[in-house]
Amino acid sequence: MAPNYMSVSPKKKGSDSDAAAPETATPPPATTTPAVPSTTAAATTPAMDNQVRAQSSSTIGMTEVRSAASHGAPTPAQSVLSSSFSSPRIRRHGHASASGRSTGTGTGVDRSLLQKYEDVRHELDRISRMSSQSVDLTECSQEMAQVQKELKKVRRNSIAMIQTQKELLEKMDRAERSSFRRFFTVNRENKMEKLRAKLCEKLSESVEVDQELERLERKSGSLQELRRTSLIAASTSHNNSQIDLELLCKMEELEREKEDILSNLLTSASLPDINQLHSRIAMYSSELKACDCIKKQVDKVAAMYRHALQLLRMALATIVAADYSGTVKEFAFGPYPLTVEAGHLMEAAAHIVQPESCRRYREFAPELLNVRPPKFPQAVTDFARRARTNFDPNSALAVEGMRKLRTAENVILLTQRIALHKLEVIEKWRKDVEHDHERAETAHRKLEARLEEHMATLAQTAAA
Repeated sequence: MAPNYMSVSPKKKGSDSDAAAPETATPPPATTTPAVPSTTAAATTPAMDNQVRAQSSSTIGMTEVRSAASHGAPTPAQSVLSSSFSSPRIRRHGHASASGRSTGTGTGVDRSLLQKYEDVRHELDRISRMSSQSVDLTECSQEMAQVQKELKKVRRNSIAMIQTQKELLEKMDRAERSSFRRFFTVNRENKMEKLRAKLCEKLSESVEVDQELERLERKSGSLQELRRTSLIAASTSHNNSQIDLELLCKMEELEREKEDILSNLLTSASLPDINQLHSRIAMYSSELKACDCIKKQVDKVAAMYRHALQLLRMALATIVAADYSGTVKEFAFGPYPLTVEAGHLMEAAAHIVQPESCRRYREFAPELLNVRPPKFPQAVTDFARRARTNFDPNSALAVEGMRKLRTAENVILLTQRIALHKLEVIEKWRKDVEHDHERAETAHRKLEARLEEHMATLAQTAAA
């Protein structure tokens, strides 16, 4: 009996021939060529399928390699190596090792930003060296140091004069309020005359000291302005151009660019030490700006109180002078308007002090707020207002003003004491602000030097 070539042996469930069925299930066409026995086909099909799969996978792999090489994308092998050996931070930033953005230390620092930071820093150093080498400021610096030394000495003398005047005014006030004045009238008058003469002498010396202080302050400001303009002129003299602010604007622009680059570096990379240094530098920079702002307030308040004190000295010198007649008319046309103007200056100085200054310096700044100078008697005030147009010595207002004249003179003495006390407070406040500014400047300079060292080390590590 001839074998039945069209018969198909039963297939086992889950066999290899069942897996290859989708590829070989189509029956062969009816031809004269004898068909292969089913047992042989079942035996050879798995081997052929494995060979076809191997060839197909190799062909697909070569195709992927060629397409990856043509498009510049990473190959599967490179992807496997990258996923196996690269750090999570580099994978998260998108092939940083392939593009050259990382230093290889696991921090993810951008080398281009580091290079740009170094370039900006070197440019700033070059401009600073050019400015310092192109002009000789030795003589100007020596003169500035000499002026500052003299200014400190004159300020100490002014403080001593203020203290002396304050003591003399207190002695005069005690002598005026003494309970034995009605029994020792002659001795009291002689003592008051001596105190007035001594006070007049101290007032003259104080006026000279104040004039010298103002002269030195103006000279110090002129030298600072001369130094600044000399630097700008020297920086632009090699181009034979006019004096302008081009170099200053360039340096400010470079400083802003340097700060922006550093902020980008700290944002894109994990640098805890440098980030902490940068935060502390920003804190001390804010402290320096606050001290500068408060120092300007102190200078303005001191100038207004000094002007008020000059007016009060003029009024007081008129009262204690030997040729003072002691009439209400002379008082109304001389010491009275000077004292009123001094009181207005003291009240206006309180509006310069800002709330931040009161919060930072609670020992000094609040004492300058809400200053209320003593008021003259109403009779003297009314007489001073009317005496400019119509003066009648026999009027009731003139008689009442003459009776209150001694009280009005004591108001000038009391206002003088208040101004002297406030000036002492201002000088103590100035010393505190200068001390805080110097401390913040020293700390800021040290932290900037440490930051530059860290950045230089980081740049060397990235370049290695």
